[in-house]
Amino acid sequence: MRISEKTRPLSTVTLKSTPCINEQVDEDHKVNQNGGGPLFKQIDTIVRHDGLLNSRVRASRPEESISELRSPNPDHSRGKISSMNAVDVIKRLHQHRAWSNANLLSTARELTDEQLHSIYPIGQGSIWKSLTHLFGAEHVWLGALSGDDAAVAPGDVAGQLPGNQLGEGRMTRLDDLVARWQDLDRRWDSYLATLTPESLDETVYRKVSTTGVRFGTRCSDILLHVCTHAHYTTAQIVNMLRQTGLEKLPETMLISLARLESKC
Repeated sequence: MRISEKTRPLSTVTLKSTPCINEQVDEDHKVNQNGGGPLFKQIDTIVRHDGLLNSRVRASRPEESISELRSPNPDHSRGKISSMNAVDVIKRLHQHRAWSNANLLSTARELTDEQLHSIYPIGQGSIWKSLTHLFGAEHVWLGALSGDDAAVAPGDVAGQLPGNQLGEGRMTRLDDLVARWQDLDRRWDSYLATLTPESLDETVYRKVSTTGVRFGTRCSDILLHVCTHAHYTTAQIVNMLRQTGLEKLPETMLISLARLESKC
């Protein structure tokens, strides 16, 4: 699909997707995906400006690592317009994921051990277990993207959800989790630096942790899933943080990152 060269309001644009015929299973949920096919393949570079959309010739620029993007980036601020292809969009979402994770961990340092492990009827049951699950999920999906269809996070036992921390080398301190997550972030940086438009269509295989059933999924869908999984897990953690009585909750929204960048 191509957007007309003539500028027109966003409300007039319809994005068509190709139905997906495969039932995909992620680590936490079985999801029947009846729609939402390879959207990125159907959209040329789009630039947003003053509420309008324009088609633009795809521009190339030096690829930035997620660690570089994690700091406020003035290129995304002060009304500057830059075109984004599918790889750029995915990298931006992972930039936001890493930034949000860092903010969660920073806020978690303010909690007592009791608050960190208090039981809540949401998410994985506590702030600690939700954080380790988020870490574990990001670990196993990066493993799948790197060719290991049965990756297990450090400290986990196989056959249970990622982040269970019931195995040898389990993490018991927040500092241990932070250190392992920093190492994982560096590995994500290295992987995303090699991402190409062609690689987004490759099939990636992963065995469901709890059943061992092996599924093949488009690379782009996995990369998006890692981010959307992080979004709703983060919302659960923020909900629990609010119930601890903290006066200042962590910034976790993409728009907050964009506004921070605009101040640079």
